[in-house]
Amino acid sequence: MVATKLELAIDHYADRPVEFVEDLIGATPDPWQAAALDALARGKSVAVRSGHGVGKTALAAWAVIWKLACFPHARVPATAPTQHQLLDILWPEIAKWIERSPIRSLFEVTATRIALRGAEKSWFAVARSSNQPERLAGYHADHLLYVVDEASGIPDYTWEVIDGARTTSGAVVLAVGNPTRRSGGFYQAFHRHRAFWKTFHVSAEDSPRVSRDWVAEMAAKWGCDSDVYRVRVLGEFPLGSDDTLIPLELVEAAVERDVPPGGPVEIGVDVARYGSSETVICARQGLRALWLLAYRQRAVTEVVGLVVQAVRRLRDETGTERVRVKVDDTGVGGGVTDGLRELERELPIEVVPVTFAGGGDDHYADFPSLLWGTLRTLFEQGSISIPRDDDLIGQLATRRYTVDSRGRIRIESKEQLRARGLPSPDRADALALAFWAPTQRPVFLFGRV
Repeated sequence: MVATKLELAIDHYADRPVEFVEDLIGATPDPWQAAALDALARGKSVAVRSGHGVGKTALAAWAVIWKLACFPHARVPATAPTQHQLLDILWPEIAKWIERSPIRSLFEVTATRIALRGAEKSWFAVARSSNQPERLAGYHADHLLYVVDEASGIPDYTWEVIDGARTTSGAVVLAVGNPTRRSGGFYQAFHRHRAFWKTFHVSAEDSPRVSRDWVAEMAAKWGCDSDVYRVRVLGEFPLGSDDTLIPLELVEAAVERDVPPGGPVEIGVDVARYGSSETVICARQGLRALWLLAYRQRAVTEVVGLVVQAVRRLRDETGTERVRVKVDDTGVGGGVTDGLRELERELPIEVVPVTFAGGGDDHYADFPSLLWGTLRTLFEQGSISIPRDDDLIGQLATRRYTVDSRGRIRIESKEQLRARGLPSPDRADALALAFWAPTQRPVFLFGRV
């Protein structure tokens, strides 16, 4: 049988993925993206660690489309640490590039599956959550590509399944992500298991896709020597300073983590009147922080109104009848507490004043340390989910602690943070207030102090 022009073209592009991306997807890969695609074509597994915004997800999307278009009955299981990353970021990126392609009619695209028309059962890419590793096992095909997005957050038991699949002849893995932790399969791809991978490192400082203003802002806020800058800009693994209360590794793992629905509906309010500090309202339901609202230079009466608006929004989104509002009652926050209490009869709210000037307990030297210790416990237990907010992440991951003469933890003060050139941790304080339960005390999990 005489091969069609399309079949000849696909055979041509099987060994030329960069040409495929340029000709049939309409994109121009950066040099590192081109090198990664060429490595996949040579049968090498590829790991890419980088800062934010350099084009990792685009690379993954192009690789998926190329594999499906050019290899008969190819199978591409794709996974990520969270459903959000997998279904709201990676999958729409793949769909976007398919829609732009002149060969888009070859594909049938659904919310969790992309298949070749006419061979839907044997020729496909599929989205599989990393918390169900058994669903990533059992794929057998001559042309098998595993795609692992935000690979640093993939649990070890999922890596075991993926590593097992690599024993199949012709199977390769594309793992991309920010290097958020110094353990796990992604970390080992650049260290102990490096001989089995073609590895790439891409700094946001050098990427034409990343705003220079954003890089400068991250440097000014957190310092070029901080783990926040190392991971989110340079694409380096964190150093993990021993005196950081909540390590960046724990914070990054909590970003949009999949947690069970339901639970208390509450708001934390950290109040700032004027200056560079922010007034922040943080809403949470159960163990998920839903959103943050941040404002500058707002009068007390205006803050009261903003909290009322947030309460109404939260009730609409969750269907709850009553919202507990916990307010930093220290200083100017007392006026917000008073204003909200005047509205308690009109609105279904419970106002809880929280005084930061209070004492600690046997493990924590003062109330701010106790408050943050409670938060640290949630991160350490892997039970909390937070929004993808650069400022929040930076504030959480840069606050240090010391141990006093009685063996109690004391977090550094806001004055000490400012002396280090760091901003006031207003967003992190609002998050801590949202999750603060006055009747509970944190489990003391600090094994290193």
